[in-house]
Amino acid sequence: SDAGEAADRIDTLLASMPPAAPFGQYWNDQIQRGLDARERVPDLHFLAIRFEDLVSEPMATLAEVSKFFELDPEREGWIERAANLVRGIPPTRRQTLEPAEREALDQSCTAGQARLGRG
Repeated sequence: SDAGEAADRIDTLLASMPPAAPFGQYWNDQIQRGLDARERVPDLHFLAIRFEDLVSEPMATLAEVSKFFELDPEREGWIERAANLVRGIPPTRRQTLEPAEREALDQSCTAGQARLGRG
């Protein structure tokens, strides 16, 4: 499947231990763009889904998505199939980084963390 192949490519990339800061910068950019866009979206048209919730409660979280988009939750078993794709929170390697690389990662995430009220 395409999803399995993509997951394998990601696993291979992460196993090669690339520098962490570019991933932090990508995350930061996505947070900034998302929060900027959020300011322009009326509450009625917005649903916040946390990754942690999707991982810990995939069926309930996807049911919430289904309700928000007025999708038939029973159609073709999509919620169950999507929930089965959830693989859990990937292991973090932040604590295993050398101090300089950890600092670079932290710096790359500073603005996004601040906007999320996390630091």
